[in-house]
Amino acid sequence: MPEKKKHTAIVKREPTSISRVSKSIEITNKLLAVTDEPFLIPYRKGDKWGFCDRNKKMMIPCIYEDAKTFSEGLAAVKHNGKWGFIAKTGKEVVQFIYDWVNDFSEGLTAARQNDSWGFIDKTGKEVIRFIYNRPFAFSEGSAAVDYNGKYGFIDKTGKEVIPFKYTFIDIDSHPFSEGLAGVEFNDKCGYIDKTGKEVIPFIYDWVKDFSEGLAAVRRNDRWGFIDKTGKEVIPFIYDDAEVFSEGLVRVEIDGRCGYIDKYGTEIIPFKYDPDYNIHPFSEGLAVVNYNYKYGFIDKSGNEIIPLIYDFAYNFSGGLAMVTYKGGFIDKSGTEFWED
Repeated sequence: MPEKKKHTAIVKREPTSISRVSKSIEITNKLLAVTDEPFLIPYRKGDKWGFCDRNKKMMIPCIYEDAKTFSEGLAAVKHNGKWGFIAKTGKEVVQFIYDWVNDFSEGLTAARQNDSWGFIDKTGKEVIRFIYNRPFAFSEGSAAVDYNGKYGFIDKTGKEVIPFKYTFIDIDSHPFSEGLAGVEFNDKCGYIDKTGKEVIPFIYDWVKDFSEGLAAVRRNDRWGFIDKTGKEVIPFIYDDAEVFSEGLVRVEIDGRCGYIDKYGTEIIPFKYDPDYNIHPFSEGLAVVNYNYKYGFIDKSGNEIIPLIYDFAYNFSGGLAMVTYKGGFIDKSGTEFWED
């Protein structure tokens, strides 16, 4: 194990160079050009939402109360206080009858109606009954759901495939990741496979998804990383830890956050503020915050998009949602809204 580098809380910001911005634009353009279908971006005008193209040409008028990005060809939008889905033509595909909807995953999405959750397909057909308290997106063919205060797993027909006996699952996780799911039973956490068999013992205080062969787990108030055999790979020395993505993982120690690789080597200095809502690298960039302002860095720690936003979410499909006045940006920092 390489010797752990000394951490520092000193922040030195590097100006964003023209070459870095150009590289980000190049990457974004490649992402946007992978399909012949129009690439539509949620656009806010005042308090209404619509969709524009990458040149800010309006393609779907700003008539909605809220909007999400397109997922599997459809976008969730809110109209007259209810959520539904539209196609890229602006045509209503799923009726505006839901209190909330998630993004589509593996052809289905969870929707809430009358305080209960179920799953619908892309035509709006109810596929799985509205009887659940809390749903997860389908991942690797199954979804975890809360039924009467216990968590179990169902398939795409709604059939129970793993019994409802678990006490909790991290709502930010994707229950099955790389063939394993982290669950809690009798106040301890471990991992099961798709048959419900215990693969890694229930000895941890908390666990997160497997990603790139490793998982963050907490024991005795410290986080470390294990492999799929349960072997400790990175020591339990961190105050908090996320999941690996693109070879790096965000961890916290002594009140500061930075990034390490799979050997535990510090790659990006520990100089950022903790935030439990920040997630891993996505499409080459990661959200960071300092002094309550958010922006994006690359995997060398270079500041690509300045830390000027009140909050920011991961990039997905070349776009990230930020809260400043509220809206989406691309990797060049172009803002898609007007007041």
